[in-house]
Amino acid sequence: MQGRVQWYDPGSRRGRLIDQDGQALQFEMASTKADIHGGDVVCFRAGDDNASRAVEVRVVQRCVDYLNNSERALVNQFHSTVAIKA
Repeated sequence: MQGRVQWYDPGSRRGRLIDQDGQALQFEMASTKADIHGGDVVCFRAGDDNASRAVEVRVVQRCVDYLNNSERALVNQFHSTVAIKA
């Protein structure tokens, strides 16, 4: 299945995505180095134990529209910003 990341918190490694049917699904990334951001298109599998959970999430298309150099942030089409660590 495919969907779009609504938000992702790298600190907790948790996020939420919206699938093609408009259903919100929670997910958790296994790696602390997951490179995923709001607006990214992902593929995933629905969790066996919970219908509102996505597993095996991986990015298939990045959604960064531009680099805001003054604020050192990436901005995507949903106007979510992701700070760039120095």
